[in-house]
Amino acid sequence: MRRRSRREVNRDGWTAYAKAWDSMRARGEIPDLDPARATDLEYLGDEWSLMEDDTFSYGVNPRSVKTFGEYLRTSLLAPYLTGHDLRIMEIGPGGGRLTSLLLPYARQIYAVDISAAMLEHLRARFSNEPRIVPILTDGTNIDGIEPASLDATVSFDAFVHLEPWEIFRYLEITHRLLRTGGVAIIHFSDVETPIGFKLFCAQVPSVVRRGLDCATFSVMSKSIMREFLLKLGFEVVSISNSAFPRDAVAVFRKPAPAA
Repeated sequence: MRRRSRREVNRDGWTAYAKAWDSMRARGEIPDLDPARATDLEYLGDEWSLMEDDTFSYGVNPRSVKTFGEYLRTSLLAPYLTGHDLRIMEIGPGGGRLTSLLLPYARQIYAVDISAAMLEHLRARFSNEPRIVPILTDGTNIDGIEPASLDATVSFDAFVHLEPWEIFRYLEITHRLLRTGGVAIIHFSDVETPIGFKLFCAQVPSVVRRGLDCATFSVMSKSIMREFLLKLGFEVVSISNSAFPRDAVAVFRKPAPAA
């Protein structure tokens, strides 16, 4: 029997989740969410912003954050994105919770996802927004974006589910698509943080028994990410756990070619 790739596991798992989301919300059966909170959900992905006092919820103290959307804007986007006319690629937009925060910066948002069903949720949410261009990828290449045309690449909560080999491939693609001086902001899992390691240990039994599923976090770290970025010729701005103590965020630029 042919071994299924992590790309296929992610595609099929998140597709199934997207297709079942409306009925799960109606029944109050969103995984890991208090059924009483289901009425607070408007769009797919809202569930991951309902910050509970939970060891594995990004490591951010929920009592210190008024809304998670505002926290994402001020900690992830505002320090690195400037202007209102940017061409942005978002990798793994899901239901669009970060996409909505990117719109004030954007001339165009290329929303790249491996799941057609997730993109359907995105289209429904932003049906009257011509700046958003959904792009379906197979996880090995991204078509429909001109080389060296992007001002920014952003991803939140997608790379945590990608294996290092897949991450490296997306970074290669990002290098091709970013313009000189273009910036990337990538959130990824970090097994070297105390909470990240606890999460890794919590997932060991199920992974050993059944293998990976779409929600499994990958074994990544800041040092691996730094090595990837340097080998690909990026200028590293920062790689830090400060915004999300469970995980890490890498910020990097595409420098001008060496003379």
